[in-house]
Amino acid sequence: MTPAQLEQQRLLAAAMKRLTRMEKLQCFDAADLASRPTPSQQEIIDCIRDESLSVVSILGGNQSGKSMLSMRILAWLFEETFPNFTRREKWGTEPLLILVVAQTLKQFEESLWRKMEPLLTDHNYTVQRVGGVINRIQSKTNGNTLLVFSHDNVNEARKRIQSFTAHVAVIDELPSKFSLIEETMRRLQAKNGLLLLPCTPKVPAPEIKRFIDGLRPPFGRRFKLKALDNPVYDDEQKRRILESTATMSEAMRKTVLEGDWMTAEEAVYSLNHPDVIEEPVGYHPSWRHVEASDPALSSKFGFLVAAQSPMNQCWYVVRADYIQDILVPQDMFEEVQRRTQNINLVRRISDPHETWYIQTAVKNGVTYMWPYDKARRKGELIKNLQTALGPKLRIAPWCTSLIEELTSASWSQHAEGKIANSSALHLNDCAQYLVDCLPKDEPYAVAPTWEAELRAANAKRKLAERQKQKQASRIQRRRR
Repeated sequence: MTPAQLEQQRLLAAAMKRLTRMEKLQCFDAADLASRPTPSQQEIIDCIRDESLSVVSILGGNQSGKSMLSMRILAWLFEETFPNFTRREKWGTEPLLILVVAQTLKQFEESLWRKMEPLLTDHNYTVQRVGGVINRIQSKTNGNTLLVFSHDNVNEARKRIQSFTAHVAVIDELPSKFSLIEETMRRLQAKNGLLLLPCTPKVPAPEIKRFIDGLRPPFGRRFKLKALDNPVYDDEQKRRILESTATMSEAMRKTVLEGDWMTAEEAVYSLNHPDVIEEPVGYHPSWRHVEASDPALSSKFGFLVAAQSPMNQCWYVVRADYIQDILVPQDMFEEVQRRTQNINLVRRISDPHETWYIQTAVKNGVTYMWPYDKARRKGELIKNLQTALGPKLRIAPWCTSLIEELTSASWSQHAEGKIANSSALHLNDCAQYLVDCLPKDEPYAVAPTWEAELRAANAKRKLAERQKQKQASRIQRRRR
């Protein structure tokens, strides 16, 4: 082979290498260089460029591509080849520290790393192992470091990451406690870092669910990926997946296929966000308010306030608290009065069983109403609350105690139609009483806009001027 031919082969090999590198940078899965993100995945990739974003939750069904997506993003960040991505201001020019908290260290190596490694175009990095499993991956090109941890033991995981200040973190699948998510966010706050939370929510986790469902821009975003939207499946494979889930419960099917939160089969209420958990837009103390109380001397005093929005006529729970460490009925009443002052309160509702509290209120000139025949209508009260959640009653996201009670409420295994441990769910009782005794809707007078008020005032001024001119003309005619 002549020198010219050798040079031509070298140039061709270099061109092919460059082409492969470009294809790897653009592809979604290194096993298929022509692969591209789905529209849902691309939306998540695009939002990563938002510097104000701190948390991105990716809820997905099994094999929906959520882990592949998080590894695609990590590969770009590790090599600093993210398309149209600009380093966050607080990152400066320093090497990035990336924390990956997987279910186990073995799961990272056998699943996540196998997805990420083929996507790396620059293989100039070192892999450090401890005890035979990957512990650290460091780029020799840019100095970026990826540290791997396990959340199999949450308390141990929290201790291991406490000393780091990181730029990016990924917690793959749900940890058993929210405290790990909170600790990871503390590791990122100094550098305005980014946390990715890809998971299939198969385990009921009320505290984590409340956090993820409450994510709002600019702090956080929440996304869902459906298993059957994954382009790796053809029609025949999709049919087999549907057949394999046919015998599952509806709750499990929706979790596996659509990434819905797993709810216990015995759950009493369904809080489908955002139909139930919603902030009242334009809330004002002048709205009609209703107080619902579940008094108690030997346990906590449940206290709830709801306000009716004049825009959509829905009632929003804007306060849900427990009154504790007050044992004197008069002091309890005064505390409730203090918490309901300066709002337009149109009705007060109480548990009829606690006559001592109602009598205390009557002595102070305040009247309460209550649901009739509560003891024999308990099932009806529960059903009414189930029906009202969303269409008629919504809960402000800051009322976390009520949200947690309704989320965790489950049917008793020993008494049919009864809620397990219901004697401890006082806010749940307050919500039942509230729905049963809500006042009828009343039309609200819509306040005129500023421009309308200005036009009305101008018309009134002109009318007054015309009347004044007519009066002056009449006086002149009389004089003449």
